Amino acid sequence: MIKYYLCFIFVISLTSCTTENKNHERQIISDIEILTQGNISREESYFQDLCGDFRLTKEQVKIYYHESRLSNEQEVHDRFNLFPCYSTGTIRINGEKYMWKIRAGGVSNFYNENEMFLRVCDEKCCKRTKGIC
Repeated sequence: MIKYYLCFIFVISLTSCTTENKNHERQIISDIEILTQGNISREESYFQDLCGDFRLTKEQVKIYYHESRLSNEQEVHDRFNLFPCYSTGTIRINGEKYMWKIRAGGVSNFYNENEMFLRVCDEKCCKRTKGIC
């Protein structure tokens, strides 16, 4: 009986891993370009000095996309701080081109002429995407 129980647990574990991999496979990321770095959304000189250091690599953007999660305006407003520093660029997600704007602190938006979506970086994501949060 224990053998059957262990076998059942093993099959369930494999199924959950396969589902997770399929979700990542649907999100094919390519052609990451960085257009601007260390931008500021406020003109105070204090923030200009601070934001100049907010520079991302293509690898950071890729890791950020995979580690962050979809969100909405209400959650961003209620649970996240919108820092004034950001970088921008373009990315292909499943072959479709998007513009991106990633802010220090881990809030971002991805958009093109057809859609816009928000992504956020929670605690686990921030640990994996060094330099963004």
